[in-house]
Amino acid sequence: MDQPTLSSIVSTIGTNTVVDFNIVQLVRVLFLSNGQYDAQLLPALNSIPYWINQDDTIRNFWSENHMIMWTSSDWLLHEKYGRPIDSTLRDRLLHYLQLKNQYGFYEFNSSTYAPYALSGLLNLTDFATDTMIKSLATGAATRLLEEDILLYANDQGTFFPPAGRNYYSKYDNPYGHNHNSLIWLLKGLGPMPAGASHCRAFLSTSTIPVDDIINSWSADVDRHYTVGHTLDSGFVLNAGLIDTDRIPFQWSSGAYFHPAVALETGHLIDDYNMWEHVDFTTLNAFLTFFPIDSFAAVAEDLYFMSKSSVISRAELAVFKRGV
Repeated sequence: MDQPTLSSIVSTIGTNTVVDFNIVQLVRVLFLSNGQYDAQLLPALNSIPYWINQDDTIRNFWSENHMIMWTSSDWLLHEKYGRPIDSTLRDRLLHYLQLKNQYGFYEFNSSTYAPYALSGLLNLTDFATDTMIKSLATGAATRLLEEDILLYANDQGTFFPPAGRNYYSKYDNPYGHNHNSLIWLLKGLGPMPAGASHCRAFLSTSTIPVDDIINSWSADVDRHYTVGHTLDSGFVLNAGLIDTDRIPFQWSSGAYFHPAVALETGHLIDDYNMWEHVDFTTLNAFLTFFPIDSFAAVAEDLYFMSKSSVISRAELAVFKRGV
């Protein structure tokens, strides 16, 4: 391993707002090596929280890709090194994996988020000793690669879904991105990547069976399907979780300040004093004028100001014709 890179990651582990991108990498280093990095990495990895905690201002545990990177890392460090975990981690992790196997990904067809969700899933596929977690992670990773990546890859190795969680830059330049590495590794389509990428390193060192994934791709597709579930169904699906797990799962489907969840959102943020969190500071300046018990009504009245969306139950049409 490149020592300056490792040292740089370790030195910022307590301050990096997206440190989970690095943590999944460090976990993979620990499991693929023979203990030579344990002394350097474990103290840093054990110095930070891995779930909702008091006064946190920098870490996002609740969007879909972040959630699996945090929970998978927490679980694997527990299995291998006996890291203490909270009492609901296994249930939370199983709930996540079961949702993805049954309903797919809320951040659907995402060239941006899918590769990072994949890294957390592949760590579980490759290293988990809990057979249920391992099996469900393999199923979720397989579904992500087939349904969210290869289904939308054309015969030129580019990725143009009709809808999804993407940024303009991924369309403006169709090559050289993180997700292109997955398409090239699996199908050899498009130009060979010039260097390493986050997801390429994970998939190229993974033991996940890929024959069926590779064979799922077709240059000719004409298909309609749905992904996800309704917001109301989500309330039922998440009902058995404790509040500090249930509400973040609602957030992961995009329901942060939807009128149906705004009151619970306000109470959770308030209970854990997260008003100064980077995800909520903009709202803090505005919502301090209102008591928390009014948040549902405020969300209803101010719907026209929202830029958010509930990313669930999407109906998609896929049409491809190879040349």
